[in-house]
Amino acid sequence: MRAYDPAQPAHPDVDALCELDDATLRVLDELVAAESVRAAATALSLHHSTLQARHEALSRMLGYDPRSAIGRTRYETARLLSRLRAPSRAI
Repeated sequence: MRAYDPAQPAHPDVDALCELDDATLRVLDELVAAESVRAAATALSLHHSTLQARHEALSRMLGYDPRSAIGRTRYETARLLSRLRAPSRAI
């Protein structure tokens, strides 16, 4: 296992998150943290069908579902590494 080295190329999951705006990262963070899409929509003050459509679009863009068990781990790992790469964007 190697240590995190910001001079090395990032994993594609990290690159994908670093390209997103802060509002989209907030949506993803809430989708991953909430018990359901409906609960995430309430926390974000969005209609649940609007958030469901965004969730589907974001899953396609990321290449995985961040609400699945493995996707949640993958997202949270990439999110942590993206914060190390660009600490000023740590939301």
